[in-house]
Amino acid sequence: MSDEANPSITDLARAAKDGDSSAWEAIVDRRFGSVWKQINDADLTDTRTAYAARMIWLRTLERLSSTEPEDFERMLDAVVAHEIARFDD
Repeated sequence: MSDEANPSITDLARAAKDGDSSAWEAIVDRRFGSVWKQINDADLTDTRTAYAARMIWLRTLERLSSTEPEDFERMLDAVVAHEIARFDD
């Protein structure tokens, strides 16, 4: 990683793609708040909010291996938008 003290999301995505579970955890830790805010802003029911959050991280992890690290944030944003739309009435 380019800066061990504060790696970029791209660097973390590269490491996570290579199997580094601590890099994946760092991505989730770093982006959890913004993802949660987007879900809450969608005004879903509590059940749908919890399910959407789980599905976002599952779908993101599933797509990690086929996503270039430079495109990770764009992919995550697309997954968030898609999953929120699926659960929004």
